[in-house]
Amino acid sequence: MTREVSWEVGSDFHWVGMAPGPFLPWPNPAIWFALGRHAVLQLMKEAGTRRNLWLPNYFCSEVVQAWSASANIHIYEDSPALDHPKWETLTPASDDLVVAVNYFGMDDGIAWAEWKRKHACILIEDHSHDPHSIWALTSRADYAFCALRKVMPVPDGAILWSPVRRHLPSPAVSEADAGSLEKLTAMLFKSEYLAGNGSPELKEEFRRLQLSGEASLECAPVSAASLFTMRYLASGAPLLWRTVRRDNARELLLHLRDWRAAVPLHASVSDESAPFGVPLVFASAEGRDYHREFLRSRKIYCPIHWVMPQDSTPGAGELSCRILTIPCDQRYSSTDMQRVAETLIQGACHAR
Repeated sequence: MTREVSWEVGSDFHWVGMAPGPFLPWPNPAIWFALGRHAVLQLMKEAGTRRNLWLPNYFCSEVVQAWSASANIHIYEDSPALDHPKWETLTPASDDLVVAVNYFGMDDGIAWAEWKRKHACILIEDHSHDPHSIWALTSRADYAFCALRKVMPVPDGAILWSPVRRHLPSPAVSEADAGSLEKLTAMLFKSEYLAGNGSPELKEEFRRLQLSGEASLECAPVSAASLFTMRYLASGAPLLWRTVRRDNARELLLHLRDWRAAVPLHASVSDESAPFGVPLVFASAEGRDYHREFLRSRKIYCPIHWVMPQDSTPGAGELSCRILTIPCDQRYSSTDMQRVAETLIQGACHAR
């Protein structure tokens, strides 16, 4: 049974075929893991003793929970709404691990570099939102990692490297488990669904596989990236995809320049930046939730980076309730961005 081509924006990646060159190389040497959280877990494992791990209060709670079993978690204040962390809340000892996050890949890292020169610790940077940002390319951190599956169409995959050539931990012995295969199958099914092929139940099936595969990966022990991911990304990150992300973000911001229902977290996108999404901050949680549901009803699926737990600090919780990320990655065209912007504007009109 063949249907009309389906249009939607957001949610998990679908299979897009072989990646186009030219490519931006990955750091070398680098260790490949199934998940970004595995990279830090392996660092802590090789340390041999339970370590203090400093994390920003605005961070993925599921990852915090995964690391808490292996480290003593300490929290400092930082979020994408701040120009830099509140340094007075970050007081590590010299052998403590500190995770710095490049939110949406939009920070240049200068403030962190200046702080690190004055403070002894083991600095680990999270470049999952853009592994080729200016900060990632000029980093002098002890370690850096990137969950590649956040910005690349792969079912699993993350890399760990040391910008200052520190010793890297041993790679994981086991490969990504069956969860990776489930997610890859979901990617293939979603590609067919978007092309208008298959039965009406195909969307339900690939969503089931996406959720099941993700749950399986999150419960898996420290693992290496799947053979599929390592082969698919062996040449590096396609330069074209990075360019498309940057241009799409600019296009969306242009169409929303006179829109007042929310404020872009970043007013502009530099030539060196390539965000996977445009974060918007609404005046209230109710306004954010209304627009998110309005977009969802029009097949535009927008994530929240991130949903904070109820006991989170006031600043993190308040931002979490009002932020919404509009996807603008390489799957989409300028026409798609115009359609998304028009839908947002339409949603604001309906709310009046």
